[in-house]
Amino acid sequence: MFVYLSGFILTILFMYICKYDFTRYKYYKNCFNETKLKIDLRKKRIYQTRYLFWFLLACMPLGLIAALRYNVGTDYLYTYIPNFKQIIKGNYDVYSEWGFIYINKFLALFTSNPQAIIFVTGFIFIFCVNHIVLRYSENILMSFVILLISTVFFISLNNVRQSIAAMIFVFAFPYAMKRNFIKYSICMAIALLFHMTAIPIFFMYFLINSKFMRKHFLFIAFLIICFLPLLAKVLVLILENTKYNYYFISDFNNGSTTSINIIYGLFYFIVFYVVLRDEIKTNKISYTFVLFQFFYFLISFSSIFISVSEMISRMCYYFLFYQIISIPYVISKGKTKRDRILITLLFVITYCAYTYYFIILRGYHDVLPYHMI
Repeated sequence: MFVYLSGFILTILFMYICKYDFTRYKYYKNCFNETKLKIDLRKKRIYQTRYLFWFLLACMPLGLIAALRYNVGTDYLYTYIPNFKQIIKGNYDVYSEWGFIYINKFLALFTSNPQAIIFVTGFIFIFCVNHIVLRYSENILMSFVILLISTVFFISLNNVRQSIAAMIFVFAFPYAMKRNFIKYSICMAIALLFHMTAIPIFFMYFLINSKFMRKHFLFIAFLIICFLPLLAKVLVLILENTKYNYYFISDFNNGSTTSINIIYGLFYFIVFYVVLRDEIKTNKISYTFVLFQFFYFLISFSSIFISVSEMISRMCYYFLFYQIISIPYVISKGKTKRDRILITLLFVITYCAYTYYFIILRGYHDVLPYHMI
């Protein structure tokens, strides 16, 4: 864990410096827009250069950890390395996402070393994370703590394509808030280049911007849970006629449920709702974060009716990844300092236990020990 902890400490340090310069840049940018004074323009450019420098530096620690790893993540030697070699040979049936195939083909123009795809995707993921944290997080430290202890970073070292797709979904957050459907659609189209599971996630835009859903949230949520067994059967019928049928005819269909995720999903949904309940009808951000936490629980709960825990867990990723900005937001909404400290401890203690059990004890995602190329 030393390599990961060192990378996170350096990233947090650089991001705090970046945040300061970014704040100053925005201030002088606004000043220049109002005054058109050369001194404001000069200071705007100075702080812009400084924050970009620190931002790029902040991408280095975790970016290099992700980019220079060897056989870290169960899919490293099972999927990404052999598939890169297959694409070089002209076999393009290794992925369903043609966009990702062309990314591999493009890299193959410059090198035959399959580590190239690991290098590029590692930095793409970290760039998205840092951009999101810088612009939308209420607390940089807490965002990176959640990134680590919620296993989001460890998942990104294994389920590479879907992790990038999920982070691009988070990247689209401001466009959903502002009802900018075109930019939101562009983001989700890019997410589709990396993973096809972004298709159903695209429709979250309409739930986010549904006034009816926001007004009657609890009642609709209750109805969805009641009809979940029927919805699960319909979903299985649909998936059985797609390439994802292999989940049902392979060892993935092992009859297990994501019981711990169900407990965590329900518990965190209750925490989100209790803290943000007074703002759900008036604050779209609060409503969106509660909505996404509900879907994290709902999808986890559906494993009771769809006994393919691997597939269920993967669909949860899109809403799990949002927690790097939603949890700091929930903490900031605590009414008193004591409340904020208690909520912080709640998330940190419960997620540390989660990570210790799955990553350290059970070795999920094969990210320990860390091996560098």
